[in-house]
This record gives sequence, C-alpha cells and structure tokens, in this order.
Amino acid sequence: MTSETFTLSFEDQSQRQSHALPRVDGGRAAIMNLVGCSILQLSSWGFVMSYGVLQEQYTTHFNMQGSSKLTGAIGTTLNGVLYMSLPIISTLLAGRLYQWRRMAAILGLLISSASLVISASSTAAWHLLVTQGILCGLGSALLYSPSTLQLNEWWVRRKSFAYGVTLAAKNIVGTGTPYLNLALLGRLGLQNTLRVWGVITFVSGILALPLMHQRGEWPTNQQYHHYRRRTPWKFLTHPTFYVFHIGNIIFSSGYGLPQTYLPSYASQILHRSQMEGSLMLALFNLPGIFSCVAFGILGDGTPLIGAYKPTPFTTTFLSAIGAALPVFFIWGLAAQSGLVGLALFSVTYGFFASAYSATWGGALREIEREAVSHNEPIDTGVVYGLLNGGRGLGYVLGGVAGIELLKTGAVRKSSLAYGTEYGSVILYTGISSAIGGLSVFWNLAGRRYCISERTRPA
Repeated sequence: MTSETFTLSFEDQSQRQSHALPRVDGGRAAIMNLVGCSILQLSSWGFVMSYGVLQEQYTTHFNMQGSSKLTGAIGTTLNGVLYMSLPIISTLLAGRLYQWRRMAAILGLLISSASLVISASSTAAWHLLVTQGILCGLGSALLYSPSTLQLNEWWVRRKSFAYGVTLAAKNIVGTGTPYLNLALLGRLGLQNTLRVWGVITFVSGILALPLMHQRGEWPTNQQYHHYRRRTPWKFLTHPTFYVFHIGNIIFSSGYGLPQTYLPSYASQILHRSQMEGSLMLALFNLPGIFSCVAFGILGDGTPLIGAYKPTPFTTTFLSAIGAALPVFFIWGLAAQSGLVGLALFSVTYGFFASAYSATWGGALREIEREAVSHNEPIDTGVVYGLLNGGRGLGYVLGGVAGIELLKTGAVRKSSLAYGTEYGSVILYTGISSAIGGLSVFWNLAGRRYCISERTRPA
C-alpha cells in the first residue's frame, strides 16, 4: 500500500466519488501547492532565520529588565518550540483533525504575526521570551505543518524534489532576511522593525494560503465520526526509521553551531564588522538554494553517474560527509586572520549541510518502501513531522553543547582555528556531521547479511 493509497483510503471507505482526483506530481493544482508552500517559507521561517541580527540589538541597544539573563534564550526557545511542536501538530492534522488544517494554518498566521507586533511594546526580557520565543514559535509551527502535509499528498513519486524546492525557498529567505533586518534596523529602529516583521509575516501568508488546497474532500459531518482517520504507527517497529532519525538528531546538533557562532567568530577572532559577519551567514545559506533542489532530485532516484541511481542512504551520506570535510579541513585549518578561509568554509559547508533536509524525501521513500514490503499502511506526513522534531531536538542539544564547548575552548595551541576558543565547537561540528551519514553503512551491513543468508548452505 503506497502513501497515496493510504492518504486517500478514507474516501474509498466512505464513498466512491464519481469524479477523479487531480493528479499528483504535476498539473496546475500540484504546482500551485508547491508555489504556495515555497512562499510560506517567508512567513514560517523568515523571522526565525534572521533572529541572530536582532540578538545583538537586544544585548547592546535595547535597555530592558533582565536582558542579560533571558535574551540569550529567546532564539533557542523560538527554534525549540517551532521544531518540537511539529511532530504533535503533524500527527493531529494528519489523522483525527484532518479537516482542521486550513483553520490551523490561519490561526498560526494570526498568532505569529500578532506576537511580533506585540513584542515591539515589550518592556522586559520575559515579554520577548513569551511573544517571540513561545507564541511566534507555536504560530509558525501551526502555519508550517499543514503546508507540508498537503505537499506530501500532492507530490508522491517526486516527493523529494518537492521538498527540495521548498527548502531552496527557505534558503533564499535565510540569505536575504539578515540584510533586510540590518536595513530595517538602520532606518526604523528595533521596535518598528518588529512591527514590520509582523506585517511581512501576515502579508506573505495571505498570499500563500489561497494557493494551497487539500487533495480530495473530507467526508461530510455525518460521515466523519464513522470514518475517522487513524494514524498508523507500524513504521516505529522497523529499524530503518531509527537509523535515519538518530543520524538526523546528531547531525542537527552540530548544524546549528556554525549558524550561531560564525558572526561572533568573525567579530572576535578575525576582528571583522557586523556586516562581514552577516555576510558569512548569507554565504552559508546561498548555496543551499541550489543544493536542496539537486539533492531533492537525487532523492527521487534520478541517476547520478550513468545508470547508477543513488539510494536514500547514499544521498544522506554525500550530504553528511560533504559537510564534515570542510569543517575539518577548511574552518579548522584556517588561519586566525583569514576571512577568505571562513568565507570558503561557509560556501562549501552551506552547500552540503543545507541539503541534508532535502535528503529526507529519499528517507521517506525508503521507510515507505519498507512499510509496503510488510503490507502496512503509512502516512509519510507524520514521519516528516517526526524528522522535523528530531531536528529540533538536535538544535536544543547542540545549543546546550555549544555553551560547554566554548568553555572547553581550544583543541590545542595553534595559530589555526583549532587553537581558538572555538576549537572544540569546530571539532564537534565536524564529528556530528560525519555521524549523520552513517546510515549508508547500515544499508551495506544489511545487504551483506542478506547475501550471506542466501549463500549459506542448507
């Protein structure tokens, strides 16, 4: 049973509709949903991905009570609430609350945009923690989750490509919004910048939501209680999910560290300006615009060299090892005075690391294939939500680890980056990136076991 079959099974059980459903993997409706989901990245992630620019304003220019103790936790709380809410919201909206997806998205848009406008009037740091950290994170999750669930239903065989396109849009947002923040802060000040972000979030959401529609119709109210969807959890009994999920958590724990510390590394170690520090973040996100689409295409099984079709395990490994090598050999070995080396690292690491989420489409395909082989239903939208939750858990763990790693400081005395106070951060980032690709060895071990079982004498 494919995910498409399961997704639509409630229709088959409730009523045999005379009209055919719109086709998946193409056509105007599927493309419009993809466009809408891409635009929605600005509402869901725009403020989140540019928060680092505001963090410095809170600590240096915004005089409020308790700022020194709480402002550092706002960004971590925002990312944590957003990512950790996604598994719960995705599971509910994929199953029993299926018909409330559009309402959840509208509610999320209202919460996230209103919380930013209200945060502009904050007089204490805990006000920002509640409005931006908790409310904006929850609103963004309510807005983002329905869009990914619908995208999952409109794109089946080319699912990885669709996710890659939306992640590319996310990287466009991450590339441009830090500079947008700098421009707004310079012209309008912090309070008005927050109000403008509330308007940006609301307007982009209003433009995106009308483009996205559910594929098929939910049964009428009289039929609903009899034909409620039940979320299948059988995939949790198979090891493939855990191989991808654990690798994702470990990879994500290191992925957030360069985004957090590149600007401060450029400022404290290389003695560069805030603008040049922001440039490192732009260089980090820019290559992901292209790599997410490329790895998304590979995740659908598109031949890489000749007739060779990479497996989901291979694409995950390419992204992970491609991210680890620049950490070890470019950032770690860069001179403490070289901005060029840091820029080269940002580009190469950003290219491969940003594409890691784009490999999830292939992982979903592999988990789905395993479910089909056991004749079990599966809702890949729920699995995607759990992978996002794993990324959020990794971010939280990485944030805690980063503080301790900074206390540890240099790996060894050297004029290279390993000899700075960020040396342990660099080493951890490289190791966690490499571990994120270990699923390929699980696949190889499984194949060798199958071969040995087939060739064993009776």
